[in-house]
Amino acid sequence: MIHKDVLINVENDFDIFGEVTGNEESGKVIIFSHGFNVRRDNKKIFTDIANVLAKEYLCVLFDYSNVLQDGKSMEVLPYNDNAKRLSYVVDWVKATYTPKEYVLVAHSAGCFVASLAKEKVFSKSIFIAPPPEGSSYETLVQSLQQRDECEVNVDGLTKLRKSDGSARYLFKPFWDYFKQMPPEIDLYEEYAKLSEIYFIRAMDEDIIKWGDYNRIKKCPNSYYIELPGNHNFTGRSRVGLLQKIVEVL
Repeated sequence: MIHKDVLINVENDFDIFGEVTGNEESGKVIIFSHGFNVRRDNKKIFTDIANVLAKEYLCVLFDYSNVLQDGKSMEVLPYNDNAKRLSYVVDWVKATYTPKEYVLVAHSAGCFVASLAKEKVFSKSIFIAPPPEGSSYETLVQSLQQRDECEVNVDGLTKLRKSDGSARYLFKPFWDYFKQMPPEIDLYEEYAKLSEIYFIRAMDEDIIKWGDYNRIKKCPNSYYIELPGNHNFTGRSRVGLLQKIVEVL
């Protein structure tokens, strides 16, 4: 059993900061794809999942965003850049550990980032609280505009202030890419040609309050699961989420 921080050097790009935990000798790896506006632990959801599965898998967590000098604030990159980082991490895992089995665990926006990456190595992909049909550039803009702590400027700098005094910064390229990105549900259906998908819907969703799940329910090569819990499966619902993931794997 190990736990260590890692730095993945990527030529002509930013370094990727991450960590690995679990069983290096298992031959099985889980790579985690976190959501919008969070760090690699995904508000501790991924940490809890990794702790439960550490004896059976090597778990790889990493940051999509660039962490700034204060150690807390972040630049949130466009989703296509996130997809490139996921592919870099897959290549690094292949070269470093040569596992026989790959599993992907994604949350929220991390689900369509994984779909954008189109990696072929994952036998199973677990999509937790996936954005449904109807999620879009417009819905995110409207959601952020309703927050007192957020200053939205899709043609310049968008700043989200956090309770710990840090901030999240989104620049014009983020919005430009999101505006022309294919619909999430189209991405899921294409990705299902590469990996078996388990969609886990949070039935007490409190973040993504829009959208239609009918196409997700009908997505080929996938399973649709409903669990009690909010977007981040806080409180007692976290136990149910962990139990379901163990069951799926």
